[in-house]
Amino acid sequence: MATILLVDDIEDNRKLLEFDLEDDGHKVLEADSGPAALELLKTEKPDMILLDVNMPGMSGLELLDILKKDKKYQSIPVIMVTANDMDEEITAALDKGANDYVIKSSSHLVLAARMRTSLRLKKSQDDLRRANKYLEILATTDGLTALYNRRHFFELSKKELSKARRYSRPLVVAMIDIDHFKKINDENGHDGGDKVLIEMAKRMRSCFRESDIVGRIGGEEFAVCMPDTDIDSAMLPLERVLKAVSGEVFSLSRVHRERVVNVTISIGFSQLIEEDTELTKAVRRADAAMYQAKNNGRNRIVEYSG
Repeated sequence: MATILLVDDIEDNRKLLEFDLEDDGHKVLEADSGPAALELLKTEKPDMILLDVNMPGMSGLELLDILKKDKKYQSIPVIMVTANDMDEEITAALDKGANDYVIKSSSHLVLAARMRTSLRLKKSQDDLRRANKYLEILATTDGLTALYNRRHFFELSKKELSKARRYSRPLVVAMIDIDHFKKINDENGHDGGDKVLIEMAKRMRSCFRESDIVGRIGGEEFAVCMPDTDIDSAMLPLERVLKAVSGEVFSLSRVHRERVVNVTISIGFSQLIEEDTELTKAVRRADAAMYQAKNNGRNRIVEYSG
């Protein structure tokens, strides 16, 4: 069923609740104080907390306040357990974010019903969060390679450009294109081409920092924005990705058919300059350098030289 954390300073109260909850099929965790509950929450994530209002030291309301201000615990539903129905305590608990409350003298059936309601609400909220996360992924990533898509690459990179201009920090933009990709598609089919793009993205990810923005911006063309990076320091990851792609064949094996292809890339890059009020200016320079790399024989890196 669910994992329930009982927080009550009186052991007899915890044991009575534990018996009933375990009979309902729940797993029960126990803490005899607010600090003990916080310590337990470092390693456990219960589905719900049943929290006694009146405890010595840290009261239930004080613990509730801590839980609802911490992002790690905000989504855990809390039902307050109180010895009386004083309006002030109940109102304070609900205002601080408690999901519900129950009087200790109430039957277990009442508590169980309120728990089911809160757990259903939590499940609905969790499902909604997962759905929103999935929609966010669909909106920001390329469906084939799982890199940032064109729109999101430019959104993130524009923010980095603004920071670079504001704080006078270096920034490098690189354009990367797979050489002779049409030939790869013609000889291996679009499935083979897709395998190359997926493997290309995997190798690129291993060559750049987490702070670098890597995106597929169309077809076989990729872009990288490297914040806090000058021309010299940009060469190292660009050389890494050049070698990572050309240094090992791409496997396009199918059932009963072993096939590999050699893949190379052309890379052009440019550093942010004072006149760059828009990201597209740096991208155009990097793109021009990339085409120069192709004209110079491909499988190489070219810095924009004007």
